[in-house]
Amino acid sequence: MWRKTLHASLPWAAASIVIDAADGEYAELICRLNNEPEVRKFLGGPLRVSVDDTREKLNEAPDRLYVIKVEGAAIGYSGFIENDKTGATDILVIIDPRYQGNGAGKEVVLLMLREFRDRFPERHIALTTQRENTKAQRLLDSIGFSQTGEYDDFLGFNYYVYRHQDDFAT
Repeated sequence: MWRKTLHASLPWAAASIVIDAADGEYAELICRLNNEPEVRKFLGGPLRVSVDDTREKLNEAPDRLYVIKVEGAAIGYSGFIENDKTGATDILVIIDPRYQGNGAGKEVVLLMLREFRDRFPERHIALTTQRENTKAQRLLDSIGFSQTGEYDDFLGFNYYVYRHQDDFAT
């Protein structure tokens, strides 16, 4: 299982950000975050997946999602997701709203980008964010991504597509 430790200077944490494979132990955290109002509005509404179903899926594929920890506390999760609309891999990052705005999301995206390049050098990356998610758009702009397209999903949500200036994707 993959584990990375990132030493980041966050204003609210002197310790490192740790990203670990999320097993069934983190099912409740993932379900809770998916139904937080500030998160849910960008995931397309409440996700009707039980904690037990989530636990079972995580135990079957423990290297699919990763829990984000700061000073031992789980503050979110991340993962690599194939996106049929862009033909590339997207990085999912969900941070508990109580911990947003402190630099953790940016550090996690940077760590996941490095890991993506190391693990999947032949694959392309294109990050997406809903048009209303201006926090994520500012974050992507700040690390060298530029908006290159947009699309609507089957639920009617509108997404911007971002690609990196160093050509993570064609």
